[in-house]
Amino acid sequence: MTIPLATHAITIKRPPASDDGKDPYDVKAPMTTVDTGVRAVFSAPGGGASLGAGEHGDTGSQEAVQWQLLADPCDLRHTDTVYDEATGQPYAVAWAKARPDPDGDLDHVVAGVNEVRGAAT
Repeated sequence: MTIPLATHAITIKRPPASDDGKDPYDVKAPMTTVDTGVRAVFSAPGGGASLGAGEHGDTGSQEAVQWQLLADPCDLRHTDTVYDEATGQPYAVAWAKARPDPDGDLDHVVAGVNEVRGAAT
């Protein structure tokens, strides 16, 4: 079945497969939409960092936050990017694992995702 409570709907996009053995992130072709409307929850951040600190103790210009994502069963891979359908915010998937429930009631996918805002300096 599915997760009992969802606070978000996500779209899953995937870089094209590379037939020449290159890293899929190096391919400049558009990403393929794998699934839309997947029910999900972003849970409390696992950590974060402020990157690109400037001179004189300025705060960083880039923020990176690690979230845990719980989603209904879907084909989610570590090379994918998920988008919050309400805000359009992208999240890079760091890892993903299907979590089947022996009773079949709470099958779901758990993943670590990274939200990055701002520009690196």
